[in-house]
Amino acid sequence: MRKRILVKEGRLWLDNICLMPIISGRVSFVQEVKETFLNTPFDCIAIGLPSSFLSSILQGIRTLPYISIIISKEEEDIYSYLPVDPCDGMIEAIRLGKEDGLPIRFIDREMKRLPVSDLILPDEYAIRRIGLSTYIQSIFQAFPIQKKDIQARFMASMLQGLSFEYRKILFVFSVHHLPSILNFYENEYADVPNGRRPDKIGLYSVHPDSLYLVLGEIPYLTYLYERLKGTISFEEFEKTDAVKRLLLKARDEYHKEFSEEIYHVSLQDIQTAIQFIRNLSLLKKRLTPDLYELVVGTKGVMGNDFALKVIEIAKFYPYLDITAQFPTIKMTDRYVLREKSSYPVHRKVPTLSKMWKRIHLEKRPDKQQKQKWRTAWNPCSVCSWPPEDEIIENFCGYIRKRALKLVGISQVRVEEFQSTLKDGIHLRETMRNWHLGKIYVKEEPQIRGEVGAVIFIFDEDPDGEKYTYKLTWHAEHQNESTLAFYATDFKEDLVGPSMGRSFYGGALFIYPPQFIHDVWTDPSFDFASDNAERLMMAGLYYSQERYVAVVAKKRPSLFIKAYARTQQKRPIFIPLSSFSHKTLQKLRYFHVLNGKYVRSWASQFIRGY
Repeated sequence: MRKRILVKEGRLWLDNICLMPIISGRVSFVQEVKETFLNTPFDCIAIGLPSSFLSSILQGIRTLPYISIIISKEEEDIYSYLPVDPCDGMIEAIRLGKEDGLPIRFIDREMKRLPVSDLILPDEYAIRRIGLSTYIQSIFQAFPIQKKDIQARFMASMLQGLSFEYRKILFVFSVHHLPSILNFYENEYADVPNGRRPDKIGLYSVHPDSLYLVLGEIPYLTYLYERLKGTISFEEFEKTDAVKRLLLKARDEYHKEFSEEIYHVSLQDIQTAIQFIRNLSLLKKRLTPDLYELVVGTKGVMGNDFALKVIEIAKFYPYLDITAQFPTIKMTDRYVLREKSSYPVHRKVPTLSKMWKRIHLEKRPDKQQKQKWRTAWNPCSVCSWPPEDEIIENFCGYIRKRALKLVGISQVRVEEFQSTLKDGIHLRETMRNWHLGKIYVKEEPQIRGEVGAVIFIFDEDPDGEKYTYKLTWHAEHQNESTLAFYATDFKEDLVGPSMGRSFYGGALFIYPPQFIHDVWTDPSFDFASDNAERLMMAGLYYSQERYVAVVAKKRPSLFIKAYARTQQKRPIFIPLSSFSHKTLQKLRYFHVLNGKYVRSWASQFIRGY
């Protein structure tokens, strides 16, 4: 008699057996196992693993949340492994069964076999929306019935016996066995003999560097799930929310490491990165990202250093067994690594296939490298990095045009239309008096003069302790401005041999270029109260044109306005807040090179050019 699978409340039932086909190491299936167990009273838990793993798994579960791994020697030079992973449906079923005191049966056959290929299936996150039964039905045809699948035949035989012994059974197993198990269960085969146990089975602790390679989920997501499980909460674990928390955690750690204001990453940046990551996932026909998408997306929006921080946080798993209860091993998903040798292993239960890709990231130099470069620095030879010079010079040109436009707007005259449109209709005043039926026109006077100096005050720094690097830099050619600035010390942030990075606190650009005395030692500007006022005084003094653009957070002080009148100059204030954070971030940092010859290979260390 042919048996049929019944779907009850989204669960698959075969007689009195609740089938729970899973993908090993994926948190969506763990949640399905947990929900099924809590909503239905079961008398027995059946697991699709061989009985030789039982004692080691129980021992590993007792040490959770510390991650351990079981390695079995099946034959000479043939090893298999199974991580005791909190995000594995089988491990979750065993944990729940032990907590409730239910009998747990391992019903897979002992096999000495070659590794099973990893699975290529649709994103399991869809289960949270369409349900487990719908997901299984959609992928059922991906696994043809294997007539020679002795494992499935053995498990079907064991299930037949358990179905008479217990009233309700929860059976958790790898999804790729499902069609074959159903086929053999329906045909009522007699008992199938078990195989020979492995020659050796050992339980080991996993080195932190190896967790990403052996766990099914990203280690930090595994930690978030395990932490939620250990709290008294009715909140369900949501993988997409966990990804957002990972990015926010990376943002917090990033700000701790780079405390300067220039490194601030806004929530809008995070939102933009999430949209980018989502699009990358959809291109791979996935609903949720893996680490590659996370890194590519954050690098594209927040840069190289933030992407490095994302990798660091993603691989972080805080539960480490410092007591070293089991021997610690390093391994990949294919090899166990030893000091002088390694041997191949395969995963006992297949998981989703991983696709390995390369991504270019520049690792920040360590303290030892920086000290070596600092010692070799020649203080008599410094120069700038031309691509950065070009960017800020172009921006200064834009500021000059914008400042002149502001001057023109302030001098526009508005009057009622009489006989001529003059310079055009003044829309605001016309709309304001629309009920009167009047039309107003504007007259824009001709602006005489140009903007001779552009001053940026990013941070006033009244104490003068943050920005210790002060310099007056003369132009190398006629298309470059004369520059005076105060900034952070480039020697504190060496990014490569003979090159350091600084951040402007304030900068003065004088164009056309001219020879000026050192702004920072000139006694003419000693009346300034801080570095920002000294720069503004120098800009007003040396500017060859009437207008001077001041880009700052607040308007120039009364002292600066009075000084401007003595110099017969007019400062034009442009709020710093009128520019995007990304624009200011790109403008504020610059690199100092130890000689012009360094320019030939500086692009290898200076990112973004």
